[in-house]
Amino acid sequence: MLHVRVNNARHLPNTDSGVMGDLSDPYVIVKVGDLQRRTPTIDNDLNPDWKDGNLFTFSVSDEDAMLELEVMNANVVKDDSLGKASVRIGTLEPSHWLRLVQELEHGPGEGATVELDVFFKPNERYHLNHDLEQAKKEEKESLAEAARLSKEVQMAERAQKWLDNVEENTKMPLSMEERDWASACGGRNFVAPAWITVTQTQVEALVRARDKHPHAVALFRDGKASPLAKHQKLKVKLMAAFGLDLAPSRASETYCTCEIPLKKHSKIHTDPVPASANPEWRFSRSMRGYDPGDALVMEIYSRDRAENTPRADQLLGRAFLPGDKFYPNGFDGLLNLTLGPRPTGATLRVTALVMESS
Repeated sequence: MLHVRVNNARHLPNTDSGVMGDLSDPYVIVKVGDLQRRTPTIDNDLNPDWKDGNLFTFSVSDEDAMLELEVMNANVVKDDSLGKASVRIGTLEPSHWLRLVQELEHGPGEGATVELDVFFKPNERYHLNHDLEQAKKEEKESLAEAARLSKEVQMAERAQKWLDNVEENTKMPLSMEERDWASACGGRNFVAPAWITVTQTQVEALVRARDKHPHAVALFRDGKASPLAKHQKLKVKLMAAFGLDLAPSRASETYCTCEIPLKKHSKIHTDPVPASANPEWRFSRSMRGYDPGDALVMEIYSRDRAENTPRADQLLGRAFLPGDKFYPNGFDGLLNLTLGPRPTGATLRVTALVMESS
């Protein structure tokens, strides 16, 4: 059994003339399966409340899946629809009164709603059918998960079998094309498993790319620095900042640091200067431990001279300079300063130049 009580409708559209208070005359049709009931008509009201004739009881069969509602406007010739709503009966919590506010769709207006109370009392057969459908759903999900796990186990077993005999698996002879490929890669960090087919076209493309960009690039860097890196040095100039969010103060000063990420020994910093929105340092220094491809991170701090401790330093902004922006042709320009994901609106003038060491 399904008990439905229609309480009210709100913000209904007016499809009547509107002259002299002529508004829509709403009533609600409630339908379950082939059975339908209707509330009384309330004249000239776009926010009607039903107090009488608004409680209905339906006998629900297994085929009845939806509770349907349609708000109508009563007319002399032909009634017109003000909007429809529906509720799936299977989603209702059984044996409890529930209050629902459903938005009306397929009507001439927007934002209209209908409020109703429902009480669904299923019998034992309904519970059994519901449990059966739930069990089928869980079975389908379990089978899909079992198939996924089986594939993962199969892949893991293949990997384990290969790893059990790594030495033999990596001693496979190379074809002529694979030897060319290894030569094009510089012979470094190269593995050619038997299931990879290397074509001459791929080899030639890699050789052309290597000739066009002669500097060494490795996905897995060797323990020793490349010969090319030994003859490069990086000189950085931290010139000035512009537009810092900092009021001038006699008791505070600003300084700028620069370092290569993951290379703490490379860090350099300017001498502090009196705090201002546009401080100038004109500081120049060579970076220790630079390798081609390394990036740079610059940070600007404010320090209170009355509390000359690291804890008193305040980060004003951070800038990032990717390695390909200054290698090999150098960089001289402005970098935007940020605090986390937020831009500060300030900029930093930086010069970075890679030179051959003597």
